[in-house]
Amino acid sequence: MRPKNINTYRHLRVARLIRIALEEIFLFGKGLDAKLQNSESCITNVVISSDLKLVTCYFIPSVTAKITAEELLKALNDSKFFVRKTITTKVALKYSPEVRFIYDHGFINAINVNRVLNLE
Repeated sequence: MRPKNINTYRHLRVARLIRIALEEIFLFGKGLDAKLQNSESCITNVVISSDLKLVTCYFIPSVTAKITAEELLKALNDSKFFVRKTITTKVALKYSPEVRFIYDHGFINAINVNRVLNLE
């Protein structure tokens, strides 16, 4: 028997399709929160649950963005319904997945580790 926490090819493919749909949504920006229209953000990772009903999207704001990560997270959460609706139309799934946005601390942690390693 296969453990439930291992991603299958189908999960990875659906996550990739959802990531492409998210990038298109943020690129064209129709129907999004006004703060998201001019902000530049990057979706770093998309993780989908085993039952394909929950999508967790990790993001970072770009270096040139005029919006902080907290403001970007609030704007993304305000546009969550529109994003979910658009993902449902772009990706053919049985259920419309719930979308969660999480700020990706991985890059800041990598910079801090690099800073520590360079000091020694």
